[in-house]
Amino acid sequence: LYPCKVNIHRSNYKYISDYKIYDTSVILDYNGNKIDYRKPMEDLDIYIKTNKKQFFLPRKEYRGEISRACMYFINTYPNYKDVILNKVIDPYTLLTWHHEYPVQYYEKEKNNAVNSLQENRNIYVSYPELLVLDMELLLNKDLSIFKKYKY
Repeated sequence: LYPCKVNIHRSNYKYISDYKIYDTSVILDYNGNKIDYRKPMEDLDIYIKTNKKQFFLPRKEYRGEISRACMYFINTYPNYKDVILNKVIDPYTLLTWHHEYPVQYYEKEKNNAVNSLQENRNIYVSYPELLVLDMELLLNKDLSIFKKYKY
């Protein structure tokens, strides 16, 4: 998904969507190297790891893919639903990222390649509209705010 060094920093920290820098935060560049906070930064260009709270804000370019991968994991391994939605990513962060960062060409190609090799695919990449319907069932909530979205 993202550079190996970044994955090491992410560890098992929870994905968050709010752009906050705390006293225990570490700012990382594209490759996962620590950088100083010397000027305003675009969160497109950085990751923020907050050790004490165990939070991780990924770069924008990965947020949609993260959301769909998490939902795929919930769909494939339903026994882990509570762990994922409580400790990995908040369900509304997942929903928001899925819509704010729609499926891209690279993600479709990767999904096709995985299907060719493993004969399974992420249905939320192939049919993004299913994510909201499945999340409604998981949360037992009406998520109509997301239903008029144009995929």
